[in-house]
Amino acid sequence: MYGRPNYSEAGHLKMTQKRFAKFNGVLSEAPAPEISKTDRDEFDIGVISWGSSAGAAHEAVMSAQKEGINASSFSSMMVSPFPEKALIEFADKCKKILIPELNFSGQFANFATQILKRPVERLNFISGRPMASEDILQKMREM
Repeated sequence: MYGRPNYSEAGHLKMTQKRFAKFNGVLSEAPAPEISKTDRDEFDIGVISWGSSAGAAHEAVMSAQKEGINASSFSSMMVSPFPEKALIEFADKCKKILIPELNFSGQFANFATQILKRPVERLNFISGRPMASEDILQKMREM
């Protein structure tokens, strides 16, 4: 009946299952994460990004490869639902993980660490300007 919420346990469970079923559909239709092209299967450094730092991250990895650093990058267009399986598969190929992001607390790094169950290097950029590929590349050189 419309206008009368159903607060029963069975009704709540049914609606919750319905909502979460949508996540799988969205994830199956979402664009695949972007992973930098390389002829290697394993990497010394994997750079994981999303949002505004993704372009700089991919550019930094391309520059690092030219310098002989064995690196690759992973970026997702979506955070929720997040392509966890693809992230884990990528990270399993990387000795070290770098997560550059434009915030003080490292929210995305915290999120990714929960999925990966391993430590990551963080580059929390809070200078007030956009992150440049050189900022990420410098951190990669230090790793």
